[in-house]
This record gives sequence, C-alpha cells and structure tokens, in this order.
Amino acid sequence: MTDQEFVYAFAKKKERFCRQLSPGLSSRQTLDLFEKWLQGAINANVKNGSSKKQQLSKNKLSDIFDQVVSETSNILKERGLKINCVCLPVLVNKSTSRCLLIQSNSSIYYRIRKTTPRKGKYKGENLISIELVADGNKNNIFMPLLAQKAKMERDLNRSIERESKAVEETGKYRLKILSRDFLKNAEADPRVLIEMLTSFILVTNKYLQKLSVNPATQNLTLNLINENNHQ
Repeated sequence: MTDQEFVYAFAKKKERFCRQLSPGLSSRQTLDLFEKWLQGAINANVKNGSSKKQQLSKNKLSDIFDQVVSETSNILKERGLKINCVCLPVLVNKSTSRCLLIQSNSSIYYRIRKTTPRKGKYKGENLISIELVADGNKNNIFMPLLAQKAKMERDLNRSIERESKAVEETGKYRLKILSRDFLKNAEADPRVLIEMLTSFILVTNKYLQKLSVNPATQNLTLNLINENNHQ
C-alpha cells in the first residue's frame, strides 16, 4: 500500500468511526477508541477472509485428490503396474479420500485422505495422510513390513508412522506418511502429493511383493472413493 492509499483508507475509516462517536471526548480518548474500533474491524476482516480461504480449500480438495490419483496411476502404469479404475460412491462423506486396492487381496490397500486426529501428537491438526492399510493382517503382512520400516524410510527419505497402540488393538494396522503443511496453503501444488503417493506405493509395494501379496501381473484396482466406511 502506498502512502497516498494509506491516507485515503485512513480517512475513510475515520469518517465511518466519527459517525458513531459520542461528543465531549478528549483527543486521547478519541484516538484510543478509534484504535480499538479499527482493530476490531481488521480482526473481523481477517476472520471472514480465513473462512473463505478455508472453504476454498475444502471445495478444491476433492478435485486435487482426483488429479493426484489419476496422475499417480499413469506413473505406476509406466512402471509396469496395470491399473483399473472403479468409482464407488458413498453417500456419507465425513472424510474425503481415495483408495487404491490391491486386486488379489481386498483387505490390503493404499489410501490418501484428509484427516484431523482427535488424539496423539497431531491432535487437532489438519493432515494429508497417505497410508498402506492392512487391517486384520497383523502377522502375515503388518509385522513383516514393520520389520522393514527402517529400510523403507531410507528409500523414501521420510519417516513412516503407524497407528497408536490403542488403535492397533482394535485390529487396524496401517503404515503411513503425513503432510502437515499441504492444507495450510490454498494454492498448494498437487505434485507434492503425487510424488508422495507414487513413491510410497513403489517402495512399499516392493516389500509386499516379497511377501507374495501381489500376483505376478501386479494388478492394482484404483478405487476413487469418497468413503467413510474404511476408517
């Protein structure tokens, strides 16, 4: 803002304020009241702006996920993974997500989703979570993969998380990588998530093959799901 623009904006604010001003106040009292009034107006504008920005991000997220899984599937295809696209609409949508199911075993799949944990070290944060879900497959899949966690982290050059002990006790076994910053930027680049999802699948899939989870043809079914029932 230039000096001229500031003076003009200040004059307009002062004019609006003076219409509400009671007579008989000292100059200092007037300035103090004007400062409080102006700060209140600024806070209201910031709050309204934040709501619009938040809504914009929410509206964009579904399209971003569609782009991410579409471009990821193309990259995987070039790497020898055959992809079949299936759309499974779900009426209840508390958390926007997309899943990639391994065709030979529908209980093991990949998922990218927005999540806001209610407990733990990420409590209250809006996160993008990219997960390998192996619910109910503790001994045959999850534990062998967990033994290779350090190697997979080196391959990915990032940390791999697991669920809390309380969650795992319910039979939910997941390995995941997280983005804490993506949702903070209304103009976030989908390529960040494309790289994360692609590399996570390629690295973990390599270890899944060693466990004979994938058939020789390496078929994956890409399910574009706005789902709540897998949470």
